[in-house]
Amino acid sequence: MSPELEQVMNRLKTDLSFAASYLESPAMALKEYKLESNEYEALVARDTKALQLLGVSYKNVRAGESGSCYSNSCTN
Repeated sequence: MSPELEQVMNRLKTDLSFAASYLESPAMALKEYKLESNEYEALVARDTKALQLLGVSYKNVRAGESGSCYSNSCTN
């Protein structure tokens, strides 16, 4: 997983406003990041299998895509 993808996943877990923007328009939310093309495509498509292959844990994929991880119980 690239450092940029790690930043995106961490931000999805901790920044409710960013998570809402991502859920509304992934491409717009990701425009400030310099992701690898396969990372960008997986995030925009919300392709959980591709994200897992890129090194994102299943728990983080599910939390990030739903914006549901805003507690101390959700860590790496």
